[in-house]
Amino acid sequence: MAHEPWPLRHATIAELRETLTAAAGLPPPSGPPLAHFSPGVRQVRLAVPRPVGRIPSGRRV
Repeated sequence: MAHEPWPLRHATIAELRETLTAAAGLPPPSGPPLAHFSPGVRQVRLAVPRPVGRIPSGRRV
């Protein structure tokens, strides 16, 4: 998939219930929340995945 950079716009947070970090056992975020949104991109190119090469036998990655 390829597309032009996402155009980001400023967003305002109306309500926030932040529970994911605590559920993951992480400390709470520091500082005020930061939000952006994107109206999307116009042109997206999709292609079928394909292998880019082989790893020679006996070689470790």
